[in-house]
Formats: sequence, structure tokens, C-alpha cells
Amino acid sequence: MISKDQEEVYKRVTEENSDLRDCLRQLQREIMDVVRLKSDVFASRFRAEHGKDLDSEDKLNAKIELIRDELFNLNFEESGKDLIEKFKLNFQKLKEFMSSVDKEIQGMAVFNTKEDQFSAEVITGEDSSKYANVSSVQQLRLLLRNYEGICESQHHLLN
Repeated sequence: MISKDQEEVYKRVTEENSDLRDCLRQLQREIMDVVRLKSDVFASRFRAEHGKDLDSEDKLNAKIELIRDELFNLNFEESGKDLIEKFKLNFQKLKEFMSSVDKEIQGMAVFNTKEDQFSAEVITGEDSSKYANVSSVQQLRLLLRNYEGICESQHHLLN
């Protein structure tokens, strides 16, 4: 009776450990996807700003260490502390990478023009100041204004 209960507990713990390993693998993949996506955005914006590709990949190097799959497969009692430390370090490096790339993007003139007067015209109501400093909203406004200009030009050409 006791051995059967212990066997059930062992089986349940083994399944939970397997689920934990799968979650940690998925978390690592998600971290790398975020880095890839942020790097692609930065490279695209750099190309749009400067008309050329990035000279070196140093700005896009997140220095995140991939955790070997073998470490996930080890007994969690043996490898748990190492896994936790590696994830902590990777999250710290991810945060530094995101801050660094965001800072570089903020320095790009093409994507960070201030159009407070235009934004006051487009957004009406009490929450307009809430969106005044969001660069992606400003970019969208600029694109819409450009689109409106193109439509007017086409209308004049047709008439």
C-alpha cells in the first residue's frame, strides 16, 4: 500500500518535472524570438534611417547564452540552481539589450519626429496628452497625413 502511494507520487512528480522542462525550453525559445524580432525591427529602422545595412552586428548582440538541452534533461535537484541562475542572467541581458536597442531607435530622427500640433488636431478629447509622446502613434499619424496628401494629389490629377 505504501509503496503504491510512493510510486504514484513519484510518477506525478516525474510528470510535473517533464512539464517544467518543457516550459523552460519554451521560455528560452520565446526569449530568443523576442531578441530576433527586436533585432529585425532595429535593422529595418537603421536601414530606413541611413539607407544602408548595419555595419556591425555589435548593437544587435544580446549576449544571451543558450542553455544546452542536456542541462534541461538532468535531474532538477542537480541542475535546478544552474538553470535558475542562467535564466536570471539571460533575463538581465535581455533587459539590457532591449534598453540599448530602444535607446538607439529613439535616436533615429526618421521615426521620432515630434508633431504635437498635428497630434492635437488628430486626437480630440481629454486623453490626447496621453498619446503625445508615443512615437509609433506619431509615426502612424505622419503616415496617415502622407496618405491623405497622396490621395489629394491623385484627386487633382484625375480632375
